[in-house]
Amino acid sequence: MQARGPNHYQFLQVTRDSNPLEIKRAYKKLSLSLHPDKNKSPTASDEFDAVKQAYDILMDMEFREVYNKYGQEGIASNKRFEESQFFMELGIF
Repeated sequence: MQARGPNHYQFLQVTRDSNPLEIKRAYKKLSLSLHPDKNKSPTASDEFDAVKQAYDILMDMEFREVYNKYGQEGIASNKRFEESQFFMELGIF
């Protein structure tokens, strides 16, 4: 799994079955403890950014579906756009 990129569920300490409310609560809890203004660790900013990215992806249902199917590579290559582009082209014919 590490070769496929970060595990956003693990960052937020939630499961794949977690609903948006559980994800939001986990993010809020972590963001309060990891925010660079409160956490003086030299890596606090990087950890906070990783948690924020995980939250953004898991809260967007379309990105979450792409992430579940393709992992971080799917998000990076924007598989959601490619799939919708394919269906648009298919609809033209």
